[in-house]
Amino acid sequence: MDSVGSNQITLPRMAGLEGAITQIQNLVVEASQAQASKKKLGRPKVLAQQPLDISFSSEVWDYAGKYQNVKGYFFHQITDHFYGKCRSRLEHIIIWERIHAKEVPRNCYVHHRDLDRTNNNAENLMCIPVVLHLELHAHLRIVQKTLSRLAFEVERQRITKEYERKSAVIMEMWEILQGR
Repeated sequence: MDSVGSNQITLPRMAGLEGAITQIQNLVVEASQAQASKKKLGRPKVLAQQPLDISFSSEVWDYAGKYQNVKGYFFHQITDHFYGKCRSRLEHIIIWERIHAKEVPRNCYVHHRDLDRTNNNAENLMCIPVVLHLELHAHLRIVQKTLSRLAFEVERQRITKEYERKSAVIMEMWEILQGR
């Protein structure tokens, strides 16, 4: 047997140059695999068997991390290891969808009646078309500038009820048009 290099790898004599090359390649592969098994950088990969159910009714949101974003809204965040992605949903939307057992319709927002983004009580949430939502906030901004805090609070409730009625009419028309 011959000794090659400083690693003291002993190679048996093989018939022909091709046999020696094959054996060297095998030793290199074994050595690199041994090195790779010693080095484990970072966290181990978690492999999921199937993707997470991220629908509103899924219990996965009950165990997700709860955070507050820079705008003051609470959201829940989970990692879907199947896709290797982070999934998040706003808490007030999850609550509204669970109460009404349906997803928020397209072109609609879930509005906080009292304008407090952290108050996600069911009674405080209403689903409203985007156009009405923008109009409602514009109306409230104008009124807020002209009234005292107490007067604004009373007027805010009246205006919100008015927009809630408008929203109900529009939503009913949408359902009729969609044939539900």
